[in-house]
Amino acid sequence: MTPHDLALSPRDRSDSRTGSGARNRMICMFIVLIAFGMRVYRLGEVPLGGDEGFIYSLASRDYPGLLVEIIRLGEPQPAASFVLEKAWLDLGGRSEFNLRMLNVSFGVVAVALAYALGLKLTRSRAAAIVAAILVATNPFGLDHSREYRTYAILACLALACLAALLAYARTPSKITFLGLVVCEWAVIQAHYVAGFLVAALSLAVLAWWLAARIPSLRPGMPRPPNLGGWVLAQMVVAALTLPWLILASGTATTYGGTGSGKL
Repeated sequence: MTPHDLALSPRDRSDSRTGSGARNRMICMFIVLIAFGMRVYRLGEVPLGGDEGFIYSLASRDYPGLLVEIIRLGEPQPAASFVLEKAWLDLGGRSEFNLRMLNVSFGVVAVALAYALGLKLTRSRAAAIVAAILVATNPFGLDHSREYRTYAILACLALACLAALLAYARTPSKITFLGLVVCEWAVIQAHYVAGFLVAALSLAVLAWWLAARIPSLRPGMPRPPNLGGWVLAQMVVAALTLPWLILASGTATTYGGTGSGKL
């Protein structure tokens, strides 16, 4: 099943199998391929620089040494992001090309997610195509997809959180609940700043739930997520995140940037 199909309700999926639906899926695939090509073009020819070299150095340690060093330096990114990058290096090799392919992969998936979300939120295939093009060609997104940092991962997982929220609101189940928890936990592991995203989504869910209680606004409004289930999901995410936050509790007060002399 494609991102296009996931964005549609069961009633609309039959329409997606028409010639128009197939044509738009082909357009989405073409945009994804263009995004991939833009991101891999001469990917391995640019030397590592700045933060890339710092992450490469950390990811060259063994796993216990990596965790210890992150805590010692007060690195302002969660350990899971470094563990993922180290596992990627161990799996595919330590060339400049492979270093950056992890972010390329997330950057390309973000394009497909933008299409699916645009289709779900607007019910307009034209709007979905425009959303995919904007994400595919955005200069910041393109640059972040071509560097050995977690910003492309962060952007992709932020879109995944919104998709998971909409899926849970549409079809509350153990699977969609688990998807919501995993996406929120994962985006926080990409960067601590994602905690603000999760907080913003929580406020949006509360506003959505309250608006659905107003009779004049209720007609035509999509059903909001189950509020109790949403609160439970946030509690699970917090419980999964808390152990590392305790270990790295000194980061907020000790991190002074790469110019602090700690290296």
